[in-house]
Amino acid sequence: MAMQFTGLQVVSWILLLIGTGMLVIALVSDYWSIHQPRNQMDHLQMHRGVLRQCINSRKYENCNFRLSSMFKQLRNFMDGYDMYSERSMYRHLPTQTYEVFVALFLAIACMVAATVLLFGPFCCQRCKPSTTLLIFITGVFSGSGCAIYWNANREGKTFTLQQLQFQDVYHYDYVG
Repeated sequence: MAMQFTGLQVVSWILLLIGTGMLVIALVSDYWSIHQPRNQMDHLQMHRGVLRQCINSRKYENCNFRLSSMFKQLRNFMDGYDMYSERSMYRHLPTQTYEVFVALFLAIACMVAATVLLFGPFCCQRCKPSTTLLIFITGVFSGSGCAIYWNANREGKTFTLQQLQFQDVYHYDYVG
């Protein structure tokens, strides 16, 4: 027995393929927001996404994963080390709660969309309501993740750099 698909089923599967690809690209992209401080001396620019953030300046370029700071803090706490032992002009603020939720929601949406994409053509005749429900769940999770990130960006929480003041630099008053 050969499987035959209607034109609408083929178009919907292609749209689901495109949507799943866009979800995966959104999850791994690091250009969700671009930040530049107002008083920049070294042309600092930070662009970040859900999982990764990059810092560019005249002197260096550095990219790291945002969720790794959460694991690094836990490891440093368990080992009893200083949490921010690196000497740098800027410090990454710890992972925020909204970042974990956005990454979790988009990862769930990607997994559900990939599941529907793989198994949808084989069960589209028998389980049409459940496929529709799974696509709706994908939309809810991806929309919720984007809305949470948009709100955090609007409130200014997505700029996660803090300029450090070095404690070992002495300030002298020159009297003339």
